[in-house]
Amino acid sequence: VLLLREQDGGGGDRDAYLASFAEHQHEAVCCPVLQFDTTSFAAAVEETVRRPHDFGGLIVTSAQAVAALASALTAACSNSDEAETLRERWAKLPLYAVGGKTAEELGRLFPTGHVQGHACGSAEDLAALVCKSERAAGTDVQQIRSPLPLLFVCGAQ
Repeated sequence: VLLLREQDGGGGDRDAYLASFAEHQHEAVCCPVLQFDTTSFAAAVEETVRRPHDFGGLIVTSAQAVAALASALTAACSNSDEAETLRERWAKLPLYAVGGKTAEELGRLFPTGHVQGHACGSAEDLAALVCKSERAAGTDVQQIRSPLPLLFVCGAQ
């Protein structure tokens, strides 16, 4: 799992997201994205949101991240019909959010989607939910629903 965020803990302590994914036999790596060229970054984000078919789902950790995602979806489209089609494509994927407020905002952005995570109040809770939900119906713990990565939208904290 690629986490587009800086690792917490300053070296010695374990990052809560990394620990939660590891606890469920998933390897996660943090990739800091806070130092960037805003022009290049905006273009990369717009290109990313145009490709829901490249992802197995979406994880959002704050209402601010939902707002940023909404802005990127709008910027990536030339008209409202294209934006609606793109939102519908994302809504067909598994959608995860930390807590009720974020889940509610994500549900407004993707009204036809099924948002999970209303009761998750922490990184640990959300990681456990994602891991449980992404496992396939089979008994193999390593088997997951989709081999595609999940798009993880979050702030620094």
